[in-house]
Amino acid sequence: AKAKFSRALHYLYNLYRNCSRLLILRVDLYVREQDMTWSYTPEADAAFDKFAEALSAGKIVPDVVGWMAAREDGPERGQHHHCLVAVNGQLHHAGANLAKMLGEYWKNECVPPDKAGAYFNCFSLVNKYKHLGIGMVHCTDAKKLLGLFYATRYLFKDEVLMIATGDRTRNFRRGIQRQEADSPRRGAPRACGDDLSVVRQVFF
Repeated sequence: AKAKFSRALHYLYNLYRNCSRLLILRVDLYVREQDMTWSYTPEADAAFDKFAEALSAGKIVPDVVGWMAAREDGPERGQHHHCLVAVNGQLHHAGANLAKMLGEYWKNECVPPDKAGAYFNCFSLVNKYKHLGIGMVHCTDAKKLLGLFYATRYLFKDEVLMIATGDRTRNFRRGIQRQEADSPRRGAPRACGDDLSVVRQVFF
């Protein structure tokens, strides 16, 4: 869990190398209690595969620059997924409706019609988080970056039950990093006060 958390923070750091403002969305994807046994089937894994592919292709919400998801097993929701999605904050400013679009796509396009798909939009708790890690997070906003730090750490809670399998199914997935995020930025440097020193201080 600690190693994956560290890699996730580096992933987000590299996203900031390309985009100084990230609009962070968080949703939990699952099925209702009456269909919990279905959540452990290969069909359920295929449903999330469909969601992940559509998300990466920009078919659910526009201008996604990165995403990550953790799969957990629990007595109330069965197999479910916690998703964190980063959208280009230069192009979008309101996240609640975008997060709803993620959940509705899972519910209506990925889960079969004879199953009760469901989701939780974390924007419904926006006034209750001690450290707010969703919404607009600028690379110089230490308070919001700390919230993003804790939101990411939540994906790697070491006290939860992960699913042990012998196949290629993974408990943690993330979007493919754009190549330019792994290499030095070209062109004019960031404006003064718009560098990544605050991101490094908070994350690492």
